[in-house]
Amino acid sequence: MMKKIFVTGSRKLFSGRIFFTSLSLFAIVILTCTLSTCLREGRAIENPSIAVIPASNSMCDPAMEYISEGMHDAIINELGNINSLLVKSKTATQNYLDSKLTGQQIANELGANIIVKESVVCTDEGMRLLVQLLQIIPEEKELWSNTYDLDLSKSITLQRDITKQIVKYVKANVSTQEKIHLNTERPVNSELYKKYLQGVFYMNKLTRNGFEQGVRYLNDAVAIDPEDPLPYLGLALGYHNAGHESNVAADAPRIAKKYALKALELDSTLAEAYIILASDYIYEEWNMIEGGKALRHAIDINPNVALGRYHLSWYLTITEQFDEGEEEMKKAVEIDPLDPLYIGNLALLYEWTGNWKEAIPSALKTLELDPNYPMAYFALGCAYAELGMHDKSIETHKKGISISADYKHGLGVAYAHAGMKKEALEIAAELEKTNNPWYTWGLAEIFAALGDKEKTMQWIEVAYAQRHEFVVAFKTNSAFKIVYDDPRFQGIVNRFGLPG
Repeated sequence: MMKKIFVTGSRKLFSGRIFFTSLSLFAIVILTCTLSTCLREGRAIENPSIAVIPASNSMCDPAMEYISEGMHDAIINELGNINSLLVKSKTATQNYLDSKLTGQQIANELGANIIVKESVVCTDEGMRLLVQLLQIIPEEKELWSNTYDLDLSKSITLQRDITKQIVKYVKANVSTQEKIHLNTERPVNSELYKKYLQGVFYMNKLTRNGFEQGVRYLNDAVAIDPEDPLPYLGLALGYHNAGHESNVAADAPRIAKKYALKALELDSTLAEAYIILASDYIYEEWNMIEGGKALRHAIDINPNVALGRYHLSWYLTITEQFDEGEEEMKKAVEIDPLDPLYIGNLALLYEWTGNWKEAIPSALKTLELDPNYPMAYFALGCAYAELGMHDKSIETHKKGISISADYKHGLGVAYAHAGMKKEALEIAAELEKTNNPWYTWGLAEIFAALGDKEKTMQWIEVAYAQRHEFVVAFKTNSAFKIVYDDPRFQGIVNRFGLPG
């Protein structure tokens, strides 16, 4: 949940899958066919769900990987702006880079019925972008394919043209506003766009050297044209991700917000920038009104950003709109079914709100995706404890702690529920000695499980004073039922302007 959860699990890519069984043959077919011979008559596809599958650069310098990765991301983003489409995320589809799996196999794993293959190919005449649209269900067949000269100055317009072709052959519903967007040409300085792609590519590595190199590229892009929003968006996303997933940048949330505001000043249609603002409003400033507005803006612009759905889910849960919050997290999982962040947070959301039976299958599914995801062990162990499965709860928490101590308080809660007060107090004493603000929430949960109202309130008040990012959600934390009617607890949660 919230920002801490971003750092609790590894994001290992699925290994060794290869999709383009013969990329060179695919390139030859695309490059030699004409538009008239490549077009296929499409039929309306019910509930179109699209996965854009990348291939490595063909016949290109490996150092140009940033271009192919940037094109993959950009096509997904443009398609994601179409409300009638469900578009699988970059993090899910990049797992199939050069995969030997068939389109049917990939579609089954991702829950898609349409596959878009894309690849950057280098020829004597320059770079070309190859695109192939495949319908997978009820049978696999090509709907459309084409090859494009890849001129970076026209790349954004090109991405919109590809999206137009895809929605045409899928026969997707497109709103008037979406049509206007797709038909708007967006020229960009080619050198600026190149540096933007390089900057995003290196910042996403989340290594100190990569981060610093990416910042240099993006600042160079700003210098080329200070009025183009793309470099500011790249910097905002880079600092935002660094603040959640690594320690490569000091004061990352504040810097990310600064760049997000600048990007939106130049272009108010950037969904990712609104998500960054919403994260800051909700978890840093505790400004729920502005946070909710920013999230709604983001989803209105691009309903296929899993991170936006994720934050909206917790926002709705915090504001006691539980059914809607659950549905939003399920949408995040649908967009990105392979990232343990989303299915893991669905488990945590169920645990947080007291739906312990529902938490178990989601936690187990998370551990299938990543057996080293500690937050899933926490949610699972808590669910077992609440259901009276004390031995399984203690065992599960110990497994999680062996990977990361971030959720060590869960073991203390498990001991408390099992009637092992001495062991629970030992965990609490150990956490107190660390003097780590992260554990203030956990200490409150341990004492709540022990039935100690005073100690529970003591640590809730400490968490509030230290501005623990979970405090905004304490009102809906089922672990704190023991103090729900305490005037001190009500005084804290009422300061956030939450409903009811």
